[in-house]
Amino acid sequence: MTGPAQDEYGRGVEAGGILERLKGHDEHFNKINGHLADLASEMHDLTRAVTSRDATAAGVKEADRERRDQVETKWSRIVRLVGLVGWLVAACLAVALVLVH
Repeated sequence: MTGPAQDEYGRGVEAGGILERLKGHDEHFNKINGHLADLASEMHDLTRAVTSRDATAAGVKEADRERRDQVETKWSRIVRLVGLVGWLVAACLAVALVLVH
């Protein structure tokens, strides 16, 4: 084969080679896209886990603050006065018991 038939054959072989290379590239891109989809799914799962952790941490912090507020309540003046009077009465009774015996 010589002349135009050879040129057409050469172009056909060249086109076939190009198509085969493009097919390889297409397969490679499909693999990359699959990996990207997997990565996106993993990132979504991680984002949900971090959001859940932050919400849990905020809930624990709020519960701890409420518990501390209940434990560390301030005593009113009346409660302090009653406590002081109670201690004074107890001290007087203790002194009286010591003196009587």
